[in-house]
Amino acid sequence: SRPRTIPGCSSSDTPLSTSVGFNMISPAALDKVKLKPAQDDSRRDRSAPNLSLGQSAPSADKEAAIREYFFDTGVDRWYEALKEHTFRTEFVSITPDEARAIVLSWENAFKYKPSDVPDPDESLLAIPDTLRSLSNRISIAIGKLPHPERGAFVKLSTRSPKDSHVAFARARLAYNERVGELGDEPSANSKLILLAEVVIESLRVQSGDEVMKLFITSDRVGEDMQYALDAGDDDLHKRIS
Repeated sequence: SRPRTIPGCSSSDTPLSTSVGFNMISPAALDKVKLKPAQDDSRRDRSAPNLSLGQSAPSADKEAAIREYFFDTGVDRWYEALKEHTFRTEFVSITPDEARAIVLSWENAFKYKPSDVPDPDESLLAIPDTLRSLSNRISIAIGKLPHPERGAFVKLSTRSPKDSHVAFARARLAYNERVGELGDEPSANSKLILLAEVVIESLRVQSGDEVMKLFITSDRVGEDMQYALDAGDDDLHKRIS
């Protein structure tokens, strides 16, 4: 099993936009559709959960294959092939000791706490000395991006810290400050658009210290770091990016 640990910093210089096309079906056209009734003996209901999957722990070989598959989807595995079509990205290696320090900080204060708890106490967000070097290296990586003053989006090669308590607190504050700008009776759609905007903005970072605060308050990051460490230190640089 070979996971890997390196945060990737993506420039937020490129605007985020998605274009989706829908093929509309005329209701009149549906009048011509004739469905065949299903025979009772031909129905196969697949909606029930397959409880047999959780009745026994996977074998060591199966667990290794699952871990390999998980980390093989990391951005570091495909970035070179697709870099002309995605965000400019810088990679920063994480040592096993740094990965353990992130996991320890997460476990001590934020592991699996619900997102609706009060905003994180600043005393819990103190960056350990063991992560100071990593924070500095990430700041340097952000500085290499085309417009570092605009910030960056930072993630592991596997998952992002979008569930971070710090990010939620930022988004909540920004939403409450801006929702009044929508008028006296804003539509649900307007509020959803604003929510999407503040959530994306809450993940924008400009320094390694900001990244550390996202990482140590994120279950996604803590879980992936631990998963990478579970396979041993020797190949850590091959597991997460």
